[in-house]
Amino acid sequence: MSVAVPADQREAAGAVLLDEVASAIRRYVVMRPEETDATALWVAHTWAIDAAYFTPYMSITSAVSESGKSTLLSVLERLVQRPWKTGRVTPAVLARRIDGEQPTLLLDEVDAAFASSRNYGEMLRGILNDGFARGGIYSIAVGQGYRDYSVFGPKAIAGIGKLPDTIASRSIPIRLRRRKAEEHVDALHPWELDELATPLCQQLEHWASDNVATLKRAIPTLPVSLSDRSRNVWTPLAAIGDAAGCDWPDRVNRAASKLAEHKQDRSDRDETRVLTAVREAFDETNTDRLFTLTIAQALVATDVIAPEKASTEKVAGHAVKRALQPFEISPPHKLRIGLRSGRGYTRSQFEEAWERYL
Repeated sequence: MSVAVPADQREAAGAVLLDEVASAIRRYVVMRPEETDATALWVAHTWAIDAAYFTPYMSITSAVSESGKSTLLSVLERLVQRPWKTGRVTPAVLARRIDGEQPTLLLDEVDAAFASSRNYGEMLRGILNDGFARGGIYSIAVGQGYRDYSVFGPKAIAGIGKLPDTIASRSIPIRLRRRKAEEHVDALHPWELDELATPLCQQLEHWASDNVATLKRAIPTLPVSLSDRSRNVWTPLAAIGDAAGCDWPDRVNRAASKLAEHKQDRSDRDETRVLTAVREAFDETNTDRLFTLTIAQALVATDVIAPEKASTEKVAGHAVKRALQPFEISPPHKLRIGLRSGRGYTRSQFEEAWERYL
C-alpha cells in the first residue's frame, strides 16, 4: 500500500531538485543568479510541458562569440525532456519533427540562419512565433493542398546579437558574457555531465508527473510591472516555482522582474570595436574621464557610428548609449574636466567590460 507524501515534503523535494539543476548549470556556465534560476525553471518546464498553455522560449545571446552559448546548449541537451540540438534546418523538417516527436528544440547559430536569406528567415520566424501557444500550427503545401503541423513546444534559441522582436518578446533573455579569469567553471566532459544529469532527469520526470494537475490549474502571482506578453512568458515558470515551494516563488519573481523587460541588443556591428575605440580614447588623453561627445568622435573615427551622430552633445549621448548597451555600461553622468562640465563617462565604468571582452 502506497503512503501519501505530505504536501510540505513534496514542495521541499521540488525546491531541492531545482537547486540541484541550478547547481549543475552553474558548474559549467557563468551566468547571473536570476538567469541561472530562470534556466533551471525552464528545464523543469520542458518536463511539465503537458501542463502549459504557453511555452516561454530561451533566448541565449551574447555580444560576441566564445561566451558560453554552445556550452549552455550542451548542458541543456542533457537536462531537458526529448532534446533535439541542431543548427540550420529547413522549415519543413523543423515543422514535421516538432509535430511528430514533440522535442525540446535547442537551435544554435540562429543569427546565421536569419541572415542567410529573407525567405528562410521569414519561414523560420513563422514557426517560432506560432509555436509559443498550445494549438499553434504551421501550414506546408502538399501537392495541390496543404497540411497543418503542430509546432507548439519548448525551444531554446542561441545566437550572437539580436533576434527578431516577435521572437524576443516570447523569450526569457539569457545574455551570456565572456567569463573573467577568476570566474571558474568546470571543463565539460560529456560522460561526467551524463552521470550528473541522468538522475536529475529521472527526478524531473517524476516530479512533473506528480504535479501536472497542480500546474495546469495554477494562477501564480507575478510582478505587477510585467506586460501582458511577459506574463504569458513567465506564468508557466512561476507555476513551477510555486509548486516547488521554499524560496523558489520569490526567486522566480525576482528573475522575472530583472529579465522580463530586458532590452535586446539592436546592433549588427563588430561589438568589440566599440570597447577598443573607447579604451584607446582614454589612453590617448591619459585621463580617467571623457565627455560623451569625445567618445562619440572616437567611435566615428573607427566607423562605429556615423559622423552626424557626433554633431551635438544630445545626439552623441543617444548614439553612445546605444553603442554601449550590449555591454551594460552604466549611464553617463555629470562630470568636470578642467574648466568644462558636461555629461560623460569615467574609465572605471568600462573596466569590467574591457576585462571580459578585450
